[in-house]
Amino acid sequence: MAMWLVYFARGDIAKVLPLTTYSKAQLLRIFATSDIHIDFPDNLNWLRQLSTQDYTDDLLILAGDISHKTDLIQEAFERFGKSFARVCFIPGNHDLWVDKGPYSDSYQKWLYINQLAEDMGIATRAIDWHGISIIPLHSWYDFSFGKPGEKLRERWVDFEAILWPEENIPPIHAYFDSLNESINEQQLTTRKITFSHFMPRVDLLPPHLAQGDFFLTPVLGSKTLEQNVRRLAPDVHIYGHHHVNTVQIKDNVRYFNNAFGYPNEGHFTEKLLKEISL
Repeated sequence: MAMWLVYFARGDIAKVLPLTTYSKAQLLRIFATSDIHIDFPDNLNWLRQLSTQDYTDDLLILAGDISHKTDLIQEAFERFGKSFARVCFIPGNHDLWVDKGPYSDSYQKWLYINQLAEDMGIATRAIDWHGISIIPLHSWYDFSFGKPGEKLRERWVDFEAILWPEENIPPIHAYFDSLNESINEQQLTTRKITFSHFMPRVDLLPPHLAQGDFFLTPVLGSKTLEQNVRRLAPDVHIYGHHHVNTVQIKDNVRYFNNAFGYPNEGHFTEKLLKEISL
């Protein structure tokens, strides 16, 4: 699996080095991944083989889409919690697919997963990690990237598997956006990492997709999410959802996608740790 190593140091040179190159005494290590989809046996086997010794001083940012099965979400929380000193999490859309469980809709499942995370010591709110603010940004696609076409409406599973309550909450994208308003900027450190499941800006797509008529574009993210990123002005923003790994700098923010993806998507993902100096 490719997991990003965020290394805070002077200089601006990024190097790709094997894990054995790093020393815990030398580095403050923050890893990030998303979209591990452990419904697939190969992905689940990777999780179950994860070292419980190599990352004991490190932090993991897990940007959503563990599984639609809550027993597997719980297993992921337990295993990552044993491997890392601290784990930060935000749910993805697959996590909120309604299946059998103690919830009647996707909003109730969202509440359930967040409570499960907190009960297991997984952070779902902004934290300070050795002087670095780690901040989850809630969002949902709102078709600000484009209008859904017939192909998307026929093939996008969320339209069947996600069930929002009809009453008591505003449109779900507006509700999630409103949660970010409670972030107290005065309490944040000068060094910041924000993360979301969804994509904050459409120009993060590979050029051949951004310039074409990519049918999934409308459900990839939200322009409002990017407004929150710019408001907080992080050093790094980590996102998932779109299973194409990338590192791009736009408007003085470094955007990372390190989605693990499905077993047949190895050509979209790098099998490397990357050291990033900021």
